[in-house]
Amino acid sequence: MTFHLKRSAALGAAVLGLGAAAVLGASPASAATNGQHLTVHTNYADYIQACGHNQNGTYYCTGWIATPNPWTRINGVWWKGDVAVRGVGEHNGRHLDQTVICTVPKSQPSDWTDCYAI
Repeated sequence: MTFHLKRSAALGAAVLGLGAAAVLGASPASAATNGQHLTVHTNYADYIQACGHNQNGTYYCTGWIATPNPWTRINGVWWKGDVAVRGVGEHNGRHLDQTVICTVPKSQPSDWTDCYAI
């Protein structure tokens, strides 16, 4: 009986160890199969808004995000499929308002997908 308990305990520890190794061994990009974050490139947009489906299949829109730099990262949402990115801004006295569709691949080596807006 003692041998059986020790063997069960050893087997349980081995299973726990493998589970921990699987979790700890996962790279950040392993989340890439559940969607990616967006990095949006803008030349003329002062603000952007992104709308699309997240990793849970729920349709979601961000609030308006200021774009003071050429590249703006949208953190906190794992996008999947097509994402509509709307950019608004002023350039040469004209008001610009344009929406582009960015397609997020199902998987890739990175957690980020580049998107080009106005």
